[in-house]
Amino acid sequence: MLDVPVPYCCLKSKSSSCLGTIKVLRPFTTQLLELGIPVVVALNKTDVNDKKDTHIDVEKLSKALRCPVVETTSTTSKGLDKLIKKSYDLLGLMSFLTAGEPEVRAWTIKKGTKAPKAAGKIHSDIERGFIKAEIVSYEDLVREGSMVSAKEKGLIDIY
Repeated sequence: MLDVPVPYCCLKSKSSSCLGTIKVLRPFTTQLLELGIPVVVALNKTDVNDKKDTHIDVEKLSKALRCPVVETTSTTSKGLDKLIKKSYDLLGLMSFLTAGEPEVRAWTIKKGTKAPKAAGKIHSDIERGFIKAEIVSYEDLVREGSMVSAKEKGLIDIY
């Protein structure tokens, strides 16, 4: 058995029907889940309502397969974004962002990691000499447009 969870992603092929794919996936997802292995099923949104099948209710499908089901689309990256986010959730991971001249970077850490330990992902010296972190949610930062504006509105926490 692995010490680290490994999410499996099941992709439906364009040539098979959704209902046929579900019949194949159910025993596969059940077996993986019984072994404690996280599973994410990705269905192409254009195939969810294809002419071969009746409408597929993604929420009901998720309950039937006992795992998250995400709808993807081949025309945008939103489906891939959903899949990555769901995989991060399954693995108990999150990203934190650092911003400064000349770049913005995303760092992957375990959910619940304290700021000094997260700083250690950048460099061990930063963890040892950690002073404080100014934290703002991504949504607040985007809405406000800058850290200065977020500070002025009291949206920043200091740790």
